[in-house]
Amino acid sequence: MCVGKFWHPRPRRPDGTPCLRRDGSGRAHWWYRGRRTAVESLLTRFLPNALQPRLLDVGCGTGGNLNTWERFGQVVGMDLSLQALQHAQTKGGEGMLVRGRLPDAVPFAPGSFVGVIATDVLEHVPDDVGTIRALLDLLEPGGKLFLTVPGWPSLWGRHDEVHHHLRRYRRAELFRVIKAGGGRVVWRSGYIVSLLPLAMAQRLLSGGRDGERLPTAWLNRFLAVWVGIEGRLAAHIPFPTGLTQIAVVERSENSSAD
Repeated sequence: MCVGKFWHPRPRRPDGTPCLRRDGSGRAHWWYRGRRTAVESLLTRFLPNALQPRLLDVGCGTGGNLNTWERFGQVVGMDLSLQALQHAQTKGGEGMLVRGRLPDAVPFAPGSFVGVIATDVLEHVPDDVGTIRALLDLLEPGGKLFLTVPGWPSLWGRHDEVHHHLRRYRRAELFRVIKAGGGRVVWRSGYIVSLLPLAMAQRLLSGGRDGERLPTAWLNRFLAVWVGIEGRLAAHIPFPTGLTQIAVVERSENSSAD
C-alpha cells in the first residue's frame, strides 16, 4: 500500500522499492525540496574538486534528485526497483541508471566515484554496517559519502511502518555504524530542528498513528523554504539534534577497498 504523508511523501514496499507517485507531488513535497537543498549545500562544501567527478545516487527511486546532482558532475542513479528506474528514465536526464541491491549486489568497481549520495536509505537495509562498507568501497581516494537518516527512535510510529523502516538512529548509533563500516565522520548535523517539537507533540497526541493528509499548497511552499534554510545552515552549523541526521563520511585510514 502506498500512502501520502504530511511528513514524508514516498513510502516503500516491504522489499525496499519505492511506491511511485505519478502526479509528481513527491518531488514538490516540502520534505524532498528541503532535503535536496540540504544535500546540495553539503555537496557544495565537501565534494572534492575533480575534473570530471562521478556521483552515485543510491536509492534514486524515480530520479527526482538526479537533475539537481548533475550540476556537480556525471551522475549515476541506482535503485532496486526496475519500475522506479523505468519511470526515472522518462524524465530526460543525462545520467546512467542501473539496478542494484545493497550491500551485496552493487554493480560497480571499487573507487568508481568521487561522491556517493544515500538519502534516507540506510534505515531500510538489514545490514547497515555492510552497506556503509560497500558504499565506502565505491569511493576513490578522498571521496565522500553523503548520508541522511531519520533520527529520534522515540518518534517511531506508523509513519515508519508504512515506509518499511527498520530503525531510526541516535547520534551515537550512527557514529557506531559508520565506524564499524570502516568510515570516519567528516561532518554531522541535525536537520529539521525547528519542527522537532511539533513532531513530538503530533506523535504523542496520535499515539503513534500518523495522519495521512498532505499539506495544503501554501503550507507546503512555506515549509519547503523554511526547511531549505535549515538545510543550508546544517551544512555549516553542527546542530546536535533534529528530525533527520545528515553526515558526510570518508573512508578511515585503517580501512581499504577489497
